[in-house]
Amino acid sequence: IMRKKSKYCLLILSLIFGSCMKKNDSGISNTSTQPKGYLKSYSYIGDIFNFTYTNGLISRVDETVIGTTFHLFYNNSGTLTQTLQDGVSSTGKYNYSYNADNKLSQVNVYTDSENIYKLQNFETFTYQDSTITLTYYYSNGNEESSRKYYFSNGNIVKEEGYYKGARTDSIFYKFDNKKNPLAFSEWISLEFWHAQAVSKNNITSIKYPNSDIEFWYEYNSDGLPTKQDDNQGHICTYEYY
Repeated sequence: IMRKKSKYCLLILSLIFGSCMKKNDSGISNTSTQPKGYLKSYSYIGDIFNFTYTNGLISRVDETVIGTTFHLFYNNSGTLTQTLQDGVSSTGKYNYSYNADNKLSQVNVYTDSENIYKLQNFETFTYQDSTITLTYYYSNGNEESSRKYYFSNGNIVKEEGYYKGARTDSIFYKFDNKKNPLAFSEWISLEFWHAQAVSKNNITSIKYPNSDIEFWYEYNSDGLPTKQDDNQGHICTYEYY
């Protein structure tokens, strides 16, 4: 489902970040309490992710199996500017840049080596009509690969992978008409780009070149999913504040 350089980051993305957060239409709230109806935890194939909010925005994500914590930082307008990753096996930093339309335009990914952050790679986002192209670059500026996402009615319905200009794969998605709790912020889309994380509804099927995955959901009284099953035998659960 997601594109990442490690299984762990793939997982994160599928999650948060895929993490669900309801945006407050009135702006950032001035409260330290955890907002009712926001995603509290998300379990994914045995792993659990817990979410903490500050002023209505996700400020921390704790992953329980590997033991990694993400700290999210915003400017005064509530725009994500940086994420710090603190874990037993690795630490890192993600810096976000935006274009004139305040859309995410670039993410710089840094790794921590002896308390010195070094640029590992970066991604750029290009917007055209109903598509977004995410291009991956090595730290030296050489292009690694890219993925193109096609949107319809707020959902990613198709994505294509490219390597040196040649298309490598195509993936197709279908959705329900319920609110997706895993769509909440640009940082999901950044390093952890994934159709479920940036689509307004919940995925019901994914068609890969050589296989298909079907999903089924149980919903609460607010229409938010509490459980997801698929035809691969995986179960995901959602808990809310």
